Amino acid sequence: MKDNGLNFVIWLPRHYLLIFPSGRQQPIAELGLSVGQTRRFAHCQVDGIWSEVWVKALADNEFLFLFGNVGLPYRDQLYAKRWTSEKGFQNLKGRGFNLEATHLRCRHKLRKLVALVSLAYACCLSVGLLADQKRQAYRP
Repeated sequence: MKDNGLNFVIWLPRHYLLIFPSGRQQPIAELGLSVGQTRRFAHCQVDGIWSEVWVKALADNEFLFLFGNVGLPYRDQLYAKRWTSEKGFQNLKGRGFNLEATHLRCRHKLRKLVALVSLAYACCLSVGLLADQKRQAYRP
């Protein structure tokens, strides 16, 4: 993506090492971050590619480790938008919708199925959001 001039932000697992321009290597778990704290690095190498890094410490010694060439101040916001789409696809593939379980091979029938399942998902999501809003409105 970088070689083709495309902007990207990807999530990486914690086992990847940060390699700094000095050649120093460091795992993200050894950055000394407290829960909720973030660090940004404008120029690091990860898996042989130089780009920017954004790391946030989460609970239970977990990390949100984002790597890409989108401007540092906006990386987490852009990834949050992508994460919403990822969760939508995850829900369509499983969690009751099971779109991947289809045995359809006809492209036209498959398109109709995807459209119907997407509409059903949108309806379920809307009902869930409304129910959550009502529940929060009635909290003391």
